[in-house]
Amino acid sequence: MPIRTIIVEDEFHQRATLQQKLEEHCSDIEIVAALDNAEDALIQTLRLNPDLLFVDIQLLKNDGVWLVEQLNEAACPTFTPPAVIFTTAFTDSQYLLQAFKVAAIDYLVKPVGVESLVAAVDRFRKKTAPSDAIPQLMDALDKAQVMRFRDFNGVLLLRDDDIAYIKADGNYSELGQADGTVTTIFERLGELERKLTGANFVRTSKSIIINKRYIRALNARKNTVHLSTPQATFDVNIPEAALKALKSSL
Repeated sequence: MPIRTIIVEDEFHQRATLQQKLEEHCSDIEIVAALDNAEDALIQTLRLNPDLLFVDIQLLKNDGVWLVEQLNEAACPTFTPPAVIFTTAFTDSQYLLQAFKVAAIDYLVKPVGVESLVAAVDRFRKKTAPSDAIPQLMDALDKAQVMRFRDFNGVLLLRDDDIAYIKADGNYSELGQADGTVTTIFERLGELERKLTGANFVRTSKSIIINKRYIRALNARKNTVHLSTPQATFDVNIPEAALKALKSSL
């Protein structure tokens, strides 16, 4: 059975070179489309339902991660998102983390070598994890000081600035993210406190940790802290004594 494949790469030479290498060295690859932007790639992937995508992360307008996220959201009984192999000219933690978060099966650095390309396709055939990309991703996580939290979907990867507050919720915790998302974390507040590395985090009471960087107002009448990030706002209730102590520390 051929592996029906779409290439998404905004540079013509890179796109043509990758297509040529696949045709010459991976005989079971059938390239059904070669596109230069994420928007067209989304439409064609939903229409053609390929097995595999080669996607450049740094596309114009919407990037490769956006494309994969849209495809994952479109999953249904009649559409299964294809496997993804990212290609990029960059190797810093920002792009490695993006690849990790959307569960790419591999990550190839341009110019893509024949040996690594063939190995990535072979891993797709065998449905195995990328043997050399995973250690690279783990190294990037450590260097980027990314914290791992256990949530309903598996593992949530966050930096200090991604967290607005954490509130105890029995044996679990409620985590308010800077983008406005509120997530249940399967860890107690004390366990989470030990993970936090930034100096901006303050435990205002037994049940709440706040990122001081996002504090914009303290409301003594309602006993709330108003947090504002570039993407969202939160009003967090805290005890009166904790509010007074927080006010004195700011």
